Amino acid sequence: MRKFKWKVVKTLGLETLVWNAEWASGRWDYLDSMKQDSLEIVRKYARNGRIVELGCGSGGLIDQVGVSYFSHYQGFDISRSAVRRARARNLERCEFQVGKMQEAAFGVADLIIVQEALFYLEESEQHALINKCVGRLSPGGAFYVTVHDASQFAPLIAAVRQSGKVMEERFVKADSNEFVHLVVSPERA
Repeated sequence: MRKFKWKVVKTLGLETLVWNAEWASGRWDYLDSMKQDSLEIVRKYARNGRIVELGCGSGGLIDQVGVSYFSHYQGFDISRSAVRRARARNLERCEFQVGKMQEAAFGVADLIIVQEALFYLEESEQHALINKCVGRLSPGGAFYVTVHDASQFAPLIAAVRQSGKVMEERFVKADSNEFVHLVVSPERA
C-alpha cells in the first residue's frame, strides 16, 4: 500500500506538500532520537570530514553525532518544515537546504548518508542516486544507507551492496522487521 500511495502522491506532484504537512504535524518527531547503531556508524565513518545527508529531516542525527566528528555538514530534505526546524538548531558547520534528494547539488564528501529514504524513489531513481552518491565519495569515503525492512526492500539493499565494496552491514531485529545498516565504499570488492 505504501508504494502505491507514494506513486499517486508523486504522480500528482504532491510530495513536498505531504512531507511539509507530516513534519509540521509532528509525525516524524521520533526521528530526532537516533538509534545507537546510527550514531556509532556515522561517528566511525565521518573521519572528521565532509558529510552529506539526503533526507536529513530536522537534523536530529547530526545534532546527536556532535560537531567534533565532522568539518562540514550539508543536509537536504524535501520538507521546508523539517529544514526550518533543522536550521533552528543553529548547529556549527552545518547547512540545511530544501530539495529533493535526487536533485541535491553537492560536491565530494567523506560520508554520504541516506536513512530511511531511498525506498521512496522509483527503482531507476534509486539506482541513479546510489551511483551519484558512490561517485561523489572521496578516496576512503563511505556511503551509509538504512532500510527498516530487509525482506521488503531486498532489491534496494542488493543495489547498494553492488555499488561498491561492503565495509559494514548490520541487521537489527525491530518488531517483526529486520532493520539494515549498510555501509559501502567506492572501491569494488
